[in-house]
Amino acid sequence: LDDVKSWDRSMNLNDLWIYNCKDAARTLQIALGQKDEVAENPNFVKTMQFDMIQARELCIDISSAGFLVDQKRQSDIRKIIKDKWVKNQESLNNIVGWIDKKPKYIPDTKVPILFNPRSHKQCQQILYGQFGLTPRRNKGGGVTVDEDAIIGMIAEVKKEYETKVRPDAKNRWLKILIVLKTIWIIRGLAKNNSSYIDIELSNDGRARSLFKLGPETARWSAQKYVDNTGLNLQTIPRGSVED
Repeated sequence: LDDVKSWDRSMNLNDLWIYNCKDAARTLQIALGQKDEVAENPNFVKTMQFDMIQARELCIDISSAGFLVDQKRQSDIRKIIKDKWVKNQESLNNIVGWIDKKPKYIPDTKVPILFNPRSHKQCQQILYGQFGLTPRRNKGGGVTVDEDAIIGMIAEVKKEYETKVRPDAKNRWLKILIVLKTIWIIRGLAKNNSSYIDIELSNDGRARSLFKLGPETARWSAQKYVDNTGLNLQTIPRGSVED
């Protein structure tokens, strides 16, 4: 069973239940094994408490230091992302057409967003309505076009395209595949721009995160800094924006 968070009614429910039950059982099995290891080593708790003190100090130091942002580089990356966003949005406008009655524009450009790939309402209208794809559902049973749903539909549509022989059928599925991939690309570009590029810096030109430790597991987490600047540095995406 594919490891995705969304499902549709064509999925074998027995496979889904077995998959989730095994996942829960193995999580418990690992936790019980770790509990035994801790019980067998009385020094573990003392070591853990000592490490927690050191780690908290490290959290404070890293949070306070932040990192100096190359603002010229930041501006260059912003332009690269914006250029890619414009190119993909224009392609989507040409394929899908005018959907939004009151279209907005890509920030700092004159390119209209005739079809908004970040609007779940518009995506459902096109993907499930116009294209007739099988609606994806989340764990609560609601219809969704979230990232998992888009990735699942890309895989499904790609198979349809590869198995068709007639040119008109292949062209239909190719069009849907291009729309899905473009939706996914634009969502990623917009997310990267808003979360990692267009961020507010501290007065000294540094970006900071507020790092914290979980009280029981010592698991690290991060959020914007105390003055609401910066970002969550634990969610920086992999790869290069130029790719």
